[in-house]
Amino acid sequence: DIESDDAAPWFTILIAGVFAAPLYFLFQGLLLSHFAVTMVLISLIIVALILLLLPRIKGALISAFWFSRLKNDEPG
Repeated sequence: DIESDDAAPWFTILIAGVFAAPLYFLFQGLLLSHFAVTMVLISLIIVALILLLLPRIKGALISAFWFSRLKNDEPG
């Protein structure tokens, strides 16, 4: 039984966090001037990004774990 446990959420938050600061500066500097509106929009975008990425990253990690276990089981 292969489990990815906490690795997938950590990688997902790490990747989504990379987009948080640039989005903040983009919205705050160019598009919007209200802090509250900016934070709500960025929060919604980041949550949507996390929901989009989490299943894909979890699948990629499980397949990587499976492949590494399969490779270690080879005789030789």
